Amino acid sequence: MERIIAGRHLDVSDNTKTFINSELDKIENEYSKLTSARVVVDIQKNWHISEIIIHGKKITIEATAKSKIMHNSISGAVQKARKQLKRYLDRVQDHHIHTDRNAKIHM
Repeated sequence: MERIIAGRHLDVSDNTKTFINSELDKIENEYSKLTSARVVVDIQKNWHISEIIIHGKKITIEATAKSKIMHNSISGAVQKARKQLKRYLDRVQDHHIHTDRNAKIHM
């Protein structure tokens, strides 16, 4: 999965990039058909805002979170993205019971 980490009005430190990559690994383990992830971190007044946009096969997920602490806002956005991904996977999963029509029922 291609990962783009950017900072709006700030430079992203190596420690924060490592933390973002470890959080994105959790999402990538759940669904292997993801192609790219864009993470944008921003500081507005005293708030740290994180935006995550994830693209994959037939899916686009957007999640935003804000907190007073940068790592908390990143974790919050990742949790929201994972929740959306789980909801998507449950929706596309086939819940119907398929039976063999040619099989005879023995009593």
